[in-house]
Amino acid sequence: TEFCSEELLHNVLQCKSVFDELDGEEMRRA
Repeated sequence: TEFCSEELLHNVLQCKSVFDELDGEEMRRA
């Protein structure tokens, strides 16, 4: 379970960074 939760956390952080980059692009475009 420790490995699974670690992998899940990594995926969440990866998704968050992608969304943050998208938000930055939208902010500059606006």
